[in-house]
Amino acid sequence: MTSWGLRKLASFARPATNALAKGTKVKKTPLFLVPYLYVKVSRVIKSFSYITLAAYGLTLKARAEWNSDDTLKEADSLYEDCKYKEAYDLLKQFKDNDESEVLWRLGRLCYELARPLKLDSEKKPLHLEGYNYVNKALELDEKNFAAHKWMFILLDLKAYYEGTKARIEKAYQTKKHIQRACELNPGDGTSWHLLGFWCYAVSDMPWYQRKIASALFATPPSSTFEEALSYFLEAEKAQPNFYSTNLLMLGKTYLKLGDKQKAMDFLERSRDYAVKTYEDATTREEAIKLLGGLK
Repeated sequence: MTSWGLRKLASFARPATNALAKGTKVKKTPLFLVPYLYVKVSRVIKSFSYITLAAYGLTLKARAEWNSDDTLKEADSLYEDCKYKEAYDLLKQFKDNDESEVLWRLGRLCYELARPLKLDSEKKPLHLEGYNYVNKALELDEKNFAAHKWMFILLDLKAYYEGTKARIEKAYQTKKHIQRACELNPGDGTSWHLLGFWCYAVSDMPWYQRKIASALFATPPSSTFEEALSYFLEAEKAQPNFYSTNLLMLGKTYLKLGDKQKAMDFLERSRDYAVKTYEDATTREEAIKLLGGLK
């Protein structure tokens, strides 16, 4: 009930309450006033009912508004401005609308909100929340390339919390998601970058992880730095200079392949990339460190 309605009803009881507190007798309400009070209370309750229905109508209207282009555009604009909490708060009110375009964006925002946190115990709830959003998005729309892209990221993070063995077990599954994203939208540079990152990580896998992989699979996950390079270059072809981390990974891959000059070229581009996000800042630091070791 509204505060106004509560105050109004309380005003009818206040004289009796005060009288009881003082130990005095409460005067009975004259019978001729009973119909008047009944009508007055009924009007208050009726007013409250109208307010409740109006509020419910506004809630339904707000839920419906997510489907407009304006709502998603506003969320994307907030994301581009690194206002992740505001974008998250905007979209979370529509999480039960069963729409993949809302859900994968919520998964992305959970990832971004977790990124600057220091402890795994702080990051884990956000990563798992994000995974659940993206998983539901794919149940609703298997052809949503962005949902596959973020499933690649969040499924791997979910497996990370389950241990090295679980992460290796999920290696083929994560690769399938990012391959599907590339297939559905070959013009998305981030998807090609992530496929390259998978290849780089598998090629750079330490010996003990390779041993675990050999025990789990008849044919363990495998790749080469050359394959990783081809996907990082494909990402640049799709969207030139779109991502500081792709420039960094090109530099690191050329280092693995022994091409120092090309490695320096890309590392310098990564170092000089305009810092807009937390990831840009950490990428720049790594590029500077790697360049320092080359001079």
